[in-house]
Order: sequence, then C-alpha cells, then structure tokens
Amino acid sequence: MNMINRMFSHKFAVMVSLFVLLSLTTVVTAGTFPTEVTSVQYDDVIYIRWFNDYGDNEAVSPFTTGSSFKIDYRTSGTEGWHALATTDATWAKMKVTEPGISYEFRVTHFDSEGIEQAVSNPHEFVSLVPKDAEGENLHMEITSLSADEFPIIYLWALVDSVGEGLFELDEDNFTVNENGVYQDSMFKVYPPESGPVATDIVFVFDATGSMGDEIDALKINTQLFADSLVAAGIDFRIGLIVYYDDYVMYNSGNLVPPESLHVFRGWINDLVAWGGGDGPEDAFDALDAATTMNFRPAAQKFFIVVTDASAHYEGDMSCPGTCSSGDFTNHTQESIVSLLLANDVSCYVIGPDLGNSGTYHDYCGGCYDWQYHSDSLSLTDATGGQWYSILADFRGIVEDMVEGWASQYKIRYHSSNPDCDGVEREVELLVEDFGEMALDTAWYIPCMRPIVIVTDYTRNLEAVAQPFGVALTIDAWVIDNVEPFPTDATLFYRTTGGGGYLSTPMWNVSDSLWRADIPAGVVINPGVDYYITATDGTTTGSAPSADPSIYPYQIAVLPNVAPVITHTSIDSCIDKGVEVIITAEVWDTTFFITAVELYYRSYGEILYNSVAMAESSFTYYSFIPAEVNGDFGFEYYIRAVDNFGVAAYHGDSDFPHRVNIGPCGEESDTITPTYAWIDVYCEFPDFNGVPLAEGDVIKAYDPDGVLCGMDVVGADGTFGFMPIYCDDEYTPDVDEGAEPGNLITFTINDEEVLTDPEIFWTTNGAQFELCSFYTCIELELTTGWNLISWNLDYATNITEFASLLGKCSCLEVILGFDHGALTYDPDLPEYSTLDNVDYYHGYWVKMRCDNTITICGLKIDEAESIQIYSGWNLVSYWPNECLPVETALASIAGLYEVVLGYDGGYQVYVASDTISSTLTEMCPEFGYWIRSTADATLTYPGWIEPPVAVSRQNTPVTVATDFITPTRNWMSIYGSGITLNGKALPADAVIEASTEDGVTCGHGVCVDGLLKFTPVYGWETGSETTSAYPKEGDLIQISVNGERVYPDLVYSSNGDRVRVERLTSAYDPTLPLEFTLSQNYPNPFNPTTVISFNLPKTSQVKLTVFNVLGQEVATLVNDRLNEGPHTVTWTGTDNNGNTVSSGLYLYRLTAGDKSLSKKMVLTK
Repeated sequence: MNMINRMFSHKFAVMVSLFVLLSLTTVVTAGTFPTEVTSVQYDDVIYIRWFNDYGDNEAVSPFTTGSSFKIDYRTSGTEGWHALATTDATWAKMKVTEPGISYEFRVTHFDSEGIEQAVSNPHEFVSLVPKDAEGENLHMEITSLSADEFPIIYLWALVDSVGEGLFELDEDNFTVNENGVYQDSMFKVYPPESGPVATDIVFVFDATGSMGDEIDALKINTQLFADSLVAAGIDFRIGLIVYYDDYVMYNSGNLVPPESLHVFRGWINDLVAWGGGDGPEDAFDALDAATTMNFRPAAQKFFIVVTDASAHYEGDMSCPGTCSSGDFTNHTQESIVSLLLANDVSCYVIGPDLGNSGTYHDYCGGCYDWQYHSDSLSLTDATGGQWYSILADFRGIVEDMVEGWASQYKIRYHSSNPDCDGVEREVELLVEDFGEMALDTAWYIPCMRPIVIVTDYTRNLEAVAQPFGVALTIDAWVIDNVEPFPTDATLFYRTTGGGGYLSTPMWNVSDSLWRADIPAGVVINPGVDYYITATDGTTTGSAPSADPSIYPYQIAVLPNVAPVITHTSIDSCIDKGVEVIITAEVWDTTFFITAVELYYRSYGEILYNSVAMAESSFTYYSFIPAEVNGDFGFEYYIRAVDNFGVAAYHGDSDFPHRVNIGPCGEESDTITPTYAWIDVYCEFPDFNGVPLAEGDVIKAYDPDGVLCGMDVVGADGTFGFMPIYCDDEYTPDVDEGAEPGNLITFTINDEEVLTDPEIFWTTNGAQFELCSFYTCIELELTTGWNLISWNLDYATNITEFASLLGKCSCLEVILGFDHGALTYDPDLPEYSTLDNVDYYHGYWVKMRCDNTITICGLKIDEAESIQIYSGWNLVSYWPNECLPVETALASIAGLYEVVLGYDGGYQVYVASDTISSTLTEMCPEFGYWIRSTADATLTYPGWIEPPVAVSRQNTPVTVATDFITPTRNWMSIYGSGITLNGKALPADAVIEASTEDGVTCGHGVCVDGLLKFTPVYGWETGSETTSAYPKEGDLIQISVNGERVYPDLVYSSNGDRVRVERLTSAYDPTLPLEFTLSQNYPNPFNPTTVISFNLPKTSQVKLTVFNVLGQEVATLVNDRLNEGPHTVTWTGTDNNGNTVSSGLYLYRLTAGDKSLSKKMVLTK
C-alpha cells in the first residue's frame, strides 16, 4: 500500500477500543509478578500492554532502565508457547488471522543484566472481526505530526471518551513507537491549555462573484477569529491566498502575527468578489502555493479553504453550460493530499455539500467534491481536518475550529534513529485510560524540508556597516539530501524601514551554493533587510526559518552602524532548576539603542519566550526562569535594535546558545545530527582482544572533542550502523562534528581508546568496519634517568618513539639492552645502535626536562612471553597491577639472582637475601634488570607459556663478544672519518677498549669509516672480570686491529658518548690528553648541535657562542672542569632563552691561556 493510501486507510479506519482487562493475583509466588495486563484490537492487530505493579514484593526487581520483556502466546487449551516478541517497551502487537480465536499471552521480565526476574500469569483475549467498532469508548486521533526539528518529533492528538474530551492525561498514559522501536528519549506530553501553541493558519479563499456573502462574513468575524485564538492560548500567524481560475498570494507568502492582524484585516477588507460562473475554480493550485509560504518550524499548520464551488483537478474536461474546457491544473486528489501531508498540513474546508446538491452535482459530476470524493476520502479526512457546510453560521464554525485546536495534546520525543536517511517512518501513538486503549498511526520522512543557511561570508556583512549605494552579493547554502532536491531559491530584500519586499531569483553557483545581488539602489541608510526561501517543489525552507519577513537578516549601511553586543555565553555546567542571569554589554556608535531583548526556551520546546533586558551603564541583564532550565537545558539569544530599526544578534533563533545541564567538566551526551555522516559498524567488536558486551557505549569525537556519534552494543554483540556526523559548514558558530580529513577518536564506556584501523571522516555515506579497540598509557618522565617499559602491544622504530616526547631538546639519550648495550642519541642518530623499541624490553631514558609519553596499543596476547638469557636482561613488565617479585617472576624461579628497579634511585632484590632487599614488588610502566644464571622463558601471571619464545628485538649492531661480559653500565665511543697517523682507518677496522690492566671492556667495528656507538662497559660487582672493568675517571686504552693507539680516553658515567677522531700509533705525551675542540655535529644544524672537546688537565673553562659581528650570543660553559673529554649541547638559544635567527656563528673554547675557535651554521 503506498504512502497516500496508507494515510487514507489509517484515517478511515475506526479506532477500536474493545479490551479485556485481567488483574492477576496480588499474592506473589515464585516466578510470577502481580501486574495489570490489558489488550485491545485495533483493525486487525491485537495490542498487549503490561504495567509495573510489584507492590511491596522484594523478591523480584521492579521495571528499571535496561529491563526487557519476552512475550509468548498460544491458543487457549494448548500446551506449547510460541515466541511473539522481545522488547524493551511495555507493549507488543500481534496480527489477527481470523476472528473468534481465544489467545493467551504470557510476559517474562528480564533485568538489565538479562537475568529473568518474573513471569506473568496467562492473559486471555478473543480476536474480533477487523474494524468491528462495537463497544468503543476511548478514541484518539493524530491531527498533526511535525518533523521540522528532526530528530525531535512533535505529534498533536485529540483524545475523547464517549465523545467527551479528556484533558488530564500525562506521560503515563501515552506510548510512542517509531518503526516498532519504543521511544522514550525527551518524551513529554503537553496537556491541552498547558501553554501557548504555535499555530500557523492560511485562509485559501475563493473570491469569485458568488462569494460576496462569505467575504463579508469573514470581514465581520476576523477579529472574533483572532480573539478566539488568543483566548485559547494559541500563538498564531495568519496568511491569505485568494483564487479564481488562478491565485494571488499576499505578502510574498509571509504570515502576520497577532499584533499585525490589522494587515490581514486590510487584505480581507480590500477583497471584492468578481468573475466566476464557470463551475470549478483553481483551488488545488492555490493550496499548492500555500505550502510554499513561510511557516515557523514545528508549528501546526492549518489551511482553511472557503469556497462555494468545486475544484479543478487534472483531467477535468468541459462540462455543459458554465464549465470551461481543458485542463486547469496538474493536481489530482492524491497529489494534493500527498503535498499537504509532506508539509504536515491539516486542511479544513468551509464548502458546498456537492454530494447532496441535486442538479448541481449532476451538472458537474466530473468536478471535485470537497466532502464526497469517489476515489476514497475527502481531502479533510485525509489530512486530519474538518469539513463545514458553507451554509452554516460562520461564527459557529470559527468557535468550533478554535475549540478543537485548543483541545489537542502535544507529544514530543527524540527519535532513537537520528539519521537523515530519507526513508519513511511509521509512528504509532498509543493512549491508555482506565483500562481502555486506543491507537493511531502517522508517517513522516526525516529531513525532507530544504535547509537554508546564509554563508559565513554573507553573515559577516552584518559585522561591519556597508558603503552607501554599493550592491551586495548574498550567498546561501541550500541543503536537502532527500529527494526531491532544491529547484529554486529566492532572495527577498528591502531598505530597512521601507514597504514591501522586492524579490529576485537566486542562481545555483555550485552544488548547494546559491547567489543573488541586492541592487545598489536599495543599499542606502540606515540598512538593508533580507531573507531567503528555497523549494524542492514539495516543501519550502527559509532563512531565517521563523518569521523571516518580521525578523529578517539586517545589514547596516553607512553612516548608520549596527549595535554592538559583547556577551560571554553561559557554560554548560549549571544546575537544573535554578534561575540563570544573562548579561551583555550593548552600545550604539551612531545614535542610541531602542530595545535589547532576551529570547529563551527550554531545549525541545518550539516557541521562544522574550523579555526586555534591563540596563545599567551599558550593561543589560535579564533572567531565565528556573522552570525553563529543565532536564535538557535551554537555548537563548540576544537581540538589540537601534533607533533606525536595525538589529544585531548574539546567537539567533536558528543557532541559539545551547546550555546543557550538569556539573562543570561533565560531558553532555547530546549529538547534533547534520546533513552528512559516515557509518562505522562491526559484527564482533573487541576491546584489547576481549569481546565487547551488551550495553557497552561507544562514542566518537572530532579533533575538537565534540561528540558526533554514539552507539550501544546490542544483545548479539554487534554495533552499527553508527553515524558520525560532519561539522555543518553552514553554521560557522556551532561545531557539530568532524570535517573531511579529520581523525575520529573513540571512547568505550567513557574510556579513551584507539582503533584499528584509524577512522578518518571522508565523504558522506562512507562506511567502515571497525572491530578493534585498544587503550593508551601515559609514562611520566622526570629530569635525569628513567627506567621504563609498557604493557601494551606497541613496537616502533626509534625515531618514531623519540618523537612521542615532543621536544627533541628534552631527550638526551635512550639506552637499550639485548645481549649487549644499545644506544640512541637524537643529536647523533647516524651513530645509533638502538633502532627499534618493543614491549619485551625495558629502556633507560635520560631527560633534560620533565615530559610525558603516551603509548597506545592492544593488550599483549596471552600467549606471549619474554626470552631471558644468561647474564643481564633489561625487561619490560606486563601485568596491570603491582606484584611481589617472587610472584611476578615465578616462571623463572631459581634462575634469577638479582633484580634491579629504578625510581629516582636503585632498588635491589637479591634472591639469596630477600630480607635485605629494597625491591619488594614490580609495577607497571617500569623496566627491570634481571640477572639470570641460565637461558629461560619469562611468562608473567595471566599469560600462557608458549612452546618456544623468540624475542622480536632486532639483532644489535654492536654486541658483546665471547671475551666481553656486558654489564649494566657503559659509555659509548663513536666517530666518523677516524684517522690513524693521518690516514683513514682500513676497511672494517676493529676498535677495542681496555683497562690499563689489559681487561677488554669494549669491542666495535668501523664500517665504511663510521664507528657506531660502541659500548665500553664499566665496573660491576659479581664476577672477577666485570669487577676489573673501569670506574669513572679511569683511563681507557684504545687499539685498532690489535695495535695500541693513542690518545687514551677517560671512562665517564653511564650513557655518556665520547667521540674518537685522530689516532696515532706512537706515544706522544701531548696527545693522550691533547687540548682539542671538535667540529660541532651535526653541522649545519636545526635546532640543536653537540660540541665536543678534550682537556689535558683540570682547568677553568669557558665555551662561548658569538655572532658574525663578534657579539656574545650564549655562554655554554663557564666552570672549572676536570681533565678529559667533554660534550656540550647548544639548543640555538641566547643567554636569555630566546631562539636565535639562522646564520653563521662562531664558538670559542678557552682553558687557561689556550683558546680554540670553530664555525657552525644554524638553518631553519
């Protein structure tokens, strides 16, 4: 059944409220719960509803958030139950296949954990003949539905019992279901007369000759009509279209408010009946035109057709006598009804009863009959309107219509599916009162209406007064992602304070951008008013969206300047139900301010309230009442008007300031759907390798931290499609979400996670499978040495790892250990032997300043382990909690001798002396030295020991040889272009370091003239060999291919790097401790470089940097230093810490009476 026919049938079908009420036993027995179960048959569907009534029973939990229900049925007298539905709503439905069948229904309640709580006793219902209206008492009719503010939906409904209106129902009496899904978000029921009702009314008036009496009646009753609306609490706008064989639209399609009722009355007073006599008139085209008028978003829309004749329709041909021949319109009954329904219009007709008009009906039998149409229903019934006889008393008609509008309930909810998918949705509204139920159904398509948004460029014209007499270009975006697409846009404009608006078509520049010019002759003092409309041929949108002709956009024109408003918007961290003060500084540089008004409304309401702001010394203030500051926060904006009528805004009606409720720092879960989104989904998502559970909440954020997507994992473990919305480029003051190219970040249950793959916002409609989520940790590094590791599956190259530190100048060196020492210096990367980092090893990191590393990865697979070798091992720690050393290392018990930790100082665990040990437990984020007596496999608690464990650490470039035992302490020697007796070293020259006693403690190979960081191990207790290694200050002897060479080096502290350059084979007393200054490295550099020098003896030393003018830039050293090698890093800053410019610099080393200088180049 197509949409229109479904509309017809749901309005035609009589609401059936035949019900059976069964109150079950109030004695609670195991497995049952006392509740009320009701059932009703509407047309050919049985609706079953149940109510929470556990009373004082504490054996079972009451219905709470997360409750779900399973409904089973069977034919009475049979044994087996059949599943009907599983739902989180408190009602279900079943199709009737034949009348007279006795059914039993059973309801099972599950709590939020899916645990069965109770089962109802069977409830019996006998099916009826479809559409049997016997015994009807409760009746409900949906009169209107608005999706203008999608995803917020508004319904209006009339409810009566035995013909008498019911006016005191509330949320407990109503249930809304959209496409079978229970709707409870922002659900609210507004009883009749609970406040102003936004209602937009258009009279569509037949002004042919025979309508003279009706025109006179309307003239007389216009004020009565308006007074009745005001008295009924209806906030109305009213407009007029008159028609003959054509139509005339008044006021460019703009409706007027109550305070301008005299304008409407003037239109009516000027009406003169003329022409006619040709039978049908062009009412359908007039109704079509009425749908393009400027209505307020989410206002109820009523068309009142006043006519004494039939209407032309497509294909009506010549009639005898007075009927003209030919086709007068392209509309049929179905097409005009479809158009009215698409625009949420209810149509009322004050017209002739052509079906009972005798000869006239016979005479024009092919013409459209307002009350009786041969296809199905009248236009009024199809749209939820009403037909009145043109012969009836007009005053009574007015009172009847107003009374009906004022008797409606308004029901609001936020759709659980906020996607602008362009797919029709079915909305079922169920009402229950005293055991009876009634239901009605309506349909809508989300996001049908074009959205018109003036571009940022055009809105910025308001910020600065424009030159007199210069044309203005006006640009606007027209957004409509649902067919039909925009076909036309129109710019309306006038001089501020002038008469009616002029108009000009806009042209489509590209995609959604439309443009038109305001002529220079209109751009005069004090300003220009303008607004824009756009249509897709079915629906029409405007900017501003509400009352555009009354509150248009305004641009001041010199010499006038618009008011200036300075205001800091309210933080979204205020308590619910408190009065809120709004302040703003407002001034006018031309003349004076005539009004400053505050507009506000609770979020989800349709109408704004307004109040004049009080003034004190250019500061204006007013209060938002406590009752407006409700569950969902509120919206507001400020409007200031100068003495010429030019207004300035801070926020506006379409893009107000939104204030959410909650403590400061707490995030709102509000998402603002926009016109474009990507989708993510997964059938089996996991977090750190563990499947996500039902109820886990996944949220998506743009780089600015704006929540732009959210979904909940379902009972089947899946999620999606989850829309992630883009930022609406047409609302520059509001950040709704991501921009193309943005990386999307995610949380699971509000814990920040990473994803594999990474998700970038690409193009509208793109879909991505996203199944892997994982976490991050932060390692806080302090100045000096840090011994670190991480317990996430994170491995990368050393350059990428070093970049995590952010500031290169902060990192001095990173040391690793795998069979031997590994070193990385960010200033000397080409000498580095530590190429990669992983989660198997710990690392020494020496910092020049405090910093934090963020490391992200999946949970380490439970089958992973760490290979331990005989001797020293520098390992990572994987468990998430601290564990005693014996527990953590249980898998290698009996093999480890010593365990060392470091946290500002060494902590020692000795297996043979646990009482004296200072290291008692091992903790996450720290690395640990373990000395083992044999090769082994370390499997931490919670991990499974594999058959074979292999380290993923790359083989070190420099490793210990069989005759060198690595220790935990080493310095590194390095160099390039090293010479021996003035000649380059031979290929693959072996360079060794040893103590004065001949104990070899370092071994490296110079490859292609490059000696990478070669460890020279230092003293350590525990073995005869390592105890003979050098201590700090000891001389180190160097040999090349077994030949003793000079100068000797001085062993310094752990992690130091010492450069080797010129070597000689002959002993020269001046060489071992020669006063030398090395060329800085790198050179050129940006922003840091290293300067090395040797001192032959302890001296007062000064190392200074000069610019090319000889002016001192920075003093790097001014201290007494010991003899031996030294290195200094310059970060490119002067003595005041300011970054110096690029260029040539000199650096000079002075020690005693000796001085050396070299040049260096800083590039940027």
